[in-house]
Amino acid sequence: MKDDLNRIDGDVRRVLGRLGLRDVEVMLRLRDEWDELAGPPWAGVSQPLTLQGGELVVEAAVPGLVGTLRYGEQALVGTLSAGLGSDAVKVVKVVPPRGSRASGQTIRPT
Repeated sequence: MKDDLNRIDGDVRRVLGRLGLRDVEVMLRLRDEWDELAGPPWAGVSQPLTLQGGELVVEAAVPGLVGTLRYGEQALVGTLSAGLGSDAVKVVKVVPPRGSRASGQTIRPT
């Protein structure tokens, strides 16, 4: 059974690569291992949102962290390249949390 699952996993990865969806595999790994791959100061205060064409969008936990984390964007590219063993992430863009005023979205009272 385990051999079958490994074979299927390999087949799915090959198909994703042929379709140009290799970013999906990397994004799944980033989501699963974010704190370990990103390390400080990113761990626990941010999360990866999307990866498309080498641009990783990272959401800060609170709006006040956006500016601080932006200073480390380039260093994070290097850290992730080393941790992932690939250059799938070429650029990092830090954004405020969804729903915050800094994100440009309206916050509605509950």
